[in-house]
Amino acid sequence: MSNHGLDDLDAIIHGAMSAAGIADRAEYRATPDSPAVACRVFVNRAMQQMGDFGQVSGARVLIEILRADVANPVRGAIVTLLDPSTSLPTGEAFRLESLEAGTDESMSRWVVGNGQ
Repeated sequence: MSNHGLDDLDAIIHGAMSAAGIADRAEYRATPDSPAVACRVFVNRAMQQMGDFGQVSGARVLIEILRADVANPVRGAIVTLLDPSTSLPTGEAFRLESLEAGTDESMSRWVVGNGQ
């Protein structure tokens, strides 16, 4: 990321949201054999997907990954949430399926599936 001020702001926001229980720490693996990369994420569960005429057509899960931690996440990568008190995996993992609108210089937003 080219804007270090944005990195600092993201860190402040994520820290505050994490303290409030609405942001997470995680591990990112581009492939099952690649090393884990520590990252900060926001998980948005049960996001409503709108259909062509404004009707709700289904719920989905979105994950936002801070680019300061993972600059260019790849489709098929696995993001595993970590317990904030132990830093051990919680058992909840997500597979990155498709890059979502709203991705910017600060974070990438992904529609995810079950990563187990």
